[in-house]
Amino acid sequence: MNRKEIWLKAILESAAEISKLGRAHSGGLLGPADLLLSEQRAAEPQRQRLDAFRRAVANLLTQVNNYLDLSNIESGQFQLEKADFDLKHLLEQTLDKMAAPARARQFTLKLVVVPGIPRTLAGDPTRLHQILANLLQQAVQFGDSGEIRMTAEADAANPCRVHFSMKFSGSPVPDEQAESIVLCRTLLREMGGELCVYNEAGESKAFTFDVLFAAATRTQTAPAAKPERLKMLIAEDSEDSRFLLQEFLKRGPYEVTFAANGKIAVEAALSQQFDLILMDIQMPVMDGLAATRLIREAEQRAGRTPVPVLALTAHTRKADIDLSLAAGCNAHLSKPISKSGLLETLQKFSPKIRVPDVSIPVGMEEAARRYILAKKNDVPRLQGMVEAGEFETLREVARDLRGTGSSFGFPDLTRLGGLMESSAKEGNAEELGEQLLEMSRYVQEASVGAEALLQR
Repeated sequence: MNRKEIWLKAILESAAEISKLGRAHSGGLLGPADLLLSEQRAAEPQRQRLDAFRRAVANLLTQVNNYLDLSNIESGQFQLEKADFDLKHLLEQTLDKMAAPARARQFTLKLVVVPGIPRTLAGDPTRLHQILANLLQQAVQFGDSGEIRMTAEADAANPCRVHFSMKFSGSPVPDEQAESIVLCRTLLREMGGELCVYNEAGESKAFTFDVLFAAATRTQTAPAAKPERLKMLIAEDSEDSRFLLQEFLKRGPYEVTFAANGKIAVEAALSQQFDLILMDIQMPVMDGLAATRLIREAEQRAGRTPVPVLALTAHTRKADIDLSLAAGCNAHLSKPISKSGLLETLQKFSPKIRVPDVSIPVGMEEAARRYILAKKNDVPRLQGMVEAGEFETLREVARDLRGTGSSFGFPDLTRLGGLMESSAKEGNAEELGEQLLEMSRYVQEASVGAEALLQR
């Protein structure tokens, strides 16, 4: 059996043991499960079991992370981050990740972002996502089937203060003592907010809270239409992890060099110029912290511009993060890392490229190329439908987009199709205009990637 067949067998056989898995073991299975699902290598019954297994692992990791965060806050080892982020994009991603469990409970997720919120804000996007995901999980678990509506609206006096609400119907009352609710309330207090839970009998249930963000510290610039190649050094001693990262990156604009320990990584970094380094912290011969310090010292002696170094480790305590930053790392990434999380981080630290989320199934390269080119040519026609008010026709097109995008390897088209279907149903031309603009950018970049794939 090849490596992926071994992974598939191991994951399926481990489903019954999920409750016994610890953080490191569950993380080691989550990445391979993501990859196998994205490449559609399993038969449909296996895919259903794999998807259920992946959700179980993700839920386990969420609970472990919640307990760790509560422990860190109580012990004073907690610190909020401050980074620029696109709030609407974060909200869409959060709902996207909860779409599968919501569908399983016959829920539909609806996002309403009221105009007036700045496109880019400064705050802690990781903690905000964590809060929203935990509350959505509670709504899905305790609510009745129907709609869960998440709304974000700027305060009239200060557009950087955002009011969030999550409304749903349900007869059972959410458990306010559950660790996820306690963590959300604790995190929001750290962020200067307060979580309110409305549970009136016979009424809709709701979570509401405010967050005061800061204005963005930098101006975002539009990415280049044609991606450049990114030269990366990845220091990782685990053969399985190297293989997984290679699979995640192989269809993108990357030129990757691997180093099996910190000593080899330092030698490679000093002998050639890289755009970015992924540095595993726990390695034999020389660990990642020592390797990063040596690289920084050499850059300073030579007067070279420091290359971004991203620490990669399963340890997420504040003390571990501080050690990574003190050694010269630019960011601290937690294992397990998903494909989407990796690509998003690479884009953040490599502004010269924009990384479209593309996962074309093996054997479908030509079909995917034709599909994305057709969607690229569809954009002007869809814009004409918006201008003509042909919302019902546009809704049908969006439904087809939602149903086919991921099948051809373009998950963002499935996401956008769902958003456009909802906007067309409501006749919201403003939202449709924004969604079509995002679709236009995505299909342009994804078509470049598909063409490059056929030439390899």
